Amino acid sequence: MTRWLIVFCDAKAAPGNARLSLRDHMIEIMFRRMRPGFGHCFAARPLPGGPWLVVEPLSVGLDVHIASADFPHWFDGELAAGRFRAVWANAVRQVEARFLGLGVLSCVRVVEALLGRKTGALTPYQLYRNLTREEEPMGGFFGGAPKAPEPDTSYIDEQRAKNAEKEAQLERENDARRRSRRGRAGAGRNLLRFDPEAGAPASTGDTDKIGG
Repeated sequence: MTRWLIVFCDAKAAPGNARLSLRDHMIEIMFRRMRPGFGHCFAARPLPGGPWLVVEPLSVGLDVHIASADFPHWFDGELAAGRFRAVWANAVRQVEARFLGLGVLSCVRVVEALLGRKTGALTPYQLYRNLTREEEPMGGFFGGAPKAPEPDTSYIDEQRAKNAEKEAQLERENDARRRSRRGRAGAGRNLLRFDPEAGAPASTGDTDKIGG
């Protein structure tokens, strides 16, 4: 039985200065409405000897290529960084040709065709939900675990904590500067204030009022 590693990730956005056709502009709008982390999906499976077969649906076609044996190492890095989510799925062996229906040739449709199933999913996230409900223990992504592990988001959490600490430190420094400026301004006003106890001559009892 053939099994595929179905990978889910964000779609690559077009450069900000790119001139898009109407079709590409509609695709960009569609991507913006996708759930974060589930804008795109592709499939991969190991081949004898170590390399991997990767099937990458693109908006302009289908990229099918052989990845090197270090694909698992690269994949683990993306997974640990929280940029990938993945599910192992078995392809359904059909005795006869099966019509999967008409529709837009999207990444979801390509993955469904590879698996020989019709899930009814329209978006990568819907496909992910469908496949995770049916997921079977298969020894983890590359063996060793009882089932495919959840994505490790510790790297992202660590970066968020560092950014929050930097913002808090910056706010403390700005607050200290504001207090310092207020202190200097207050000291300047004190120097200009007339202090009769310190600077005025003692009164002799005489007055300069006329008729006093």
